[in-house]
Amino acid sequence: MFTYDDYPYRVFISYSRQDHTSAKKVADRLRELNLEPVWDEDNSGGWSFLDVITKQIDHVHLFVPLLTGESENSSWVNHEIGYAMGRNIPVLPLSLGHLPRGMVAGIQAEVAERIEDLLPRLRCDRIKRLVQKAQAAAVYDCASLAEDRTDAILRHCEEVEGFTFQRAQRLRHRAAFGSFSLPFTAHDPLWEKRYQGQVGQGRSPRRIQRLSEERRRLEDYALKFGCDLVLYPKLSHLSRDATEARLQTLQAFLRKAHDAQAKCRVVFDESALAQNILIVGDWFFAESITPHLDGYRHTIITCHAPTVLREVKEFDTRFHAHDDIMSADRAIVRLDESLASL
Repeated sequence: MFTYDDYPYRVFISYSRQDHTSAKKVADRLRELNLEPVWDEDNSGGWSFLDVITKQIDHVHLFVPLLTGESENSSWVNHEIGYAMGRNIPVLPLSLGHLPRGMVAGIQAEVAERIEDLLPRLRCDRIKRLVQKAQAAAVYDCASLAEDRTDAILRHCEEVEGFTFQRAQRLRHRAAFGSFSLPFTAHDPLWEKRYQGQVGQGRSPRRIQRLSEERRRLEDYALKFGCDLVLYPKLSHLSRDATEARLQTLQAFLRKAHDAQAKCRVVFDESALAQNILIVGDWFFAESITPHLDGYRHTIITCHAPTVLREVKEFDTRFHAHDDIMSADRAIVRLDESLASL
């Protein structure tokens, strides 16, 4: 179950290349605290340098600029500071020799003449307080239509897959049937059965292809890191065949989880009818509030790491309050019962 204590927060280090030796000492200090430094030495290919930096800042819990005479004149460092503050990432400036100037002048900083005197002031308790304090300041994306939701989820999944700093954080999902009731490929005959009696965007070839990709991306993550699912696979507006298709597809995923020995846990609870929530690791959070025949509409999505942690904590608290948390095997039996009752 999630706790803020001893959490391996991701911390972005912004610095001038002339201060590399001092920045490395900051990174080493963060590792000593079991935190995860994020800096340019971890960058991999595939994206432009600017894209890498902004995506990394988007997903960190804390932004630490190392302020020196050199960094204050660095356009890159100033760009990174402005971007982090614009995205409402908590900022802890480390300043060598003088109080911070410019954009971070109004933020409480740690100031010393030597980097060795600053390092002990990087403490887990202070970082924890900064992360918790920032929770109400998330920046959200909004997806009005169901297809926009799918595209946004795929975009966020692609970003996560591109990172080299991945810790094992499970996927969390609360929905009536959920994304794992989507057929694995666009050519699966269960698509026709799933949408029996329905019309609209849900049946367009592109829509089906994108939904299948959503299923595959999320399944890859869940089988690697585990998942907690809160389900209530019963929707009154669905036909018997449409319900059966979803139950069969969901069972197929759970069998995969069992065969892969993935850490999959399932709760069946009516609260899953009220909203569709998806939390991928501690990377991003999506909440959809308006169900529709072609999928959920009106979705808010954020990768603001402190906010994602708040949602993880709330999900875990509710999940572990249940008396009957099932393994994948037991959940399959439960779905067999649902199929038999159709």
